Amino acid sequence: MVAEFVLVASVPFIGWQGFDALLDSRAGTFVEGPTPTDPGWEAFVDPSPVSLVVEVDRGVVTGAVLVAQPEAERAGGAMVLIPGDLRIAGVGLSEMLPTQVGSVLADELDLAIGATFVADEAGWSETLAGGTWTIRNPDPVPADDGSVLIEVGSVDLVFDDVAPFVGRPAEGAVFESLMVRRELWWSTLVESPPAADEPLAVLIAAVADGPFVIDVIPTEVGPSGRLLDLDATGELIAEVVPFPAGAEPGDRIQVRVLARSLDVDLEDEARALGQAGFEIIGIGNGPVFDEGATTVIVPIGFDDDRIDDLVAQVGADTVRVDESDVDSEIVTVLIGR
Repeated sequence: MVAEFVLVASVPFIGWQGFDALLDSRAGTFVEGPTPTDPGWEAFVDPSPVSLVVEVDRGVVTGAVLVAQPEAERAGGAMVLIPGDLRIAGVGLSEMLPTQVGSVLADELDLAIGATFVADEAGWSETLAGGTWTIRNPDPVPADDGSVLIEVGSVDLVFDDVAPFVGRPAEGAVFESLMVRRELWWSTLVESPPAADEPLAVLIAAVADGPFVIDVIPTEVGPSGRLLDLDATGELIAEVVPFPAGAEPGDRIQVRVLARSLDVDLEDEARALGQAGFEIIGIGNGPVFDEGATTVIVPIGFDDDRIDDLVAQVGADTVRVDESDVDSEIVTVLIGR
């Protein structure tokens, strides 16, 4: 219970720690150019890295794991388990090719997914590099001939055991029943990460090196099968991906957040907008420091109903059109009093 509390309590830390490095530089000394305490200073904000592990057993996709890191080169993160019987646009993940799953999930979540790893027998062999992990198996894993491949109780898993362990339901069970085994495997692996220098092993080690959480993507089962609970999923993604990027240009409104005075807490403002689903591409100071009100500045011809959500989110008093900006599709928020 203590361990579980620590993991859950670490969620805010995961989502908020890394970004302060940019903002701490406001106190730094710069040799030339605008400093973070000068009008006109700006810095890019990289999107939070998101990767995907596609679990495959006997050529069939049995599940996926969305791996969200707080920020580039920051330890810790979140692993969100996705069941293999999830249906998107009428097609189950288990009916897709492993190479299709990443783009389908990215489109459904409006979320850029970077690296995709196929965790089949060969993939696990490379990642685990001959290691062995001891785990307490809660139910029998069936073999192809109907016998028991992995017995109940304490077992030692090597690479060729992992795909069936996380992917094969017990006889007569469904994909959902695998969640216990999958959570056991991923929590065991993160607590004792592989030492290989293969990309997936490196990713697991990076998550393990800081506070992490393991969660299950919210779903609901209806007449057409298992579907995403979109509202709850959106809330979960907002928690674990502090600075999301859209899967395609236009999926999320791209925003620059500029302060009209040094009293503005840029960290709070940028993170709140990221959590609200906007793609933060930069932070900085306005061209001048003044006592002006919060203003949203849009490119000429920008027509997007979601701009009302942005205006409401920041409590803007004014929406202004930048007549000189004809094609950037980037919205600027000047945070004032």
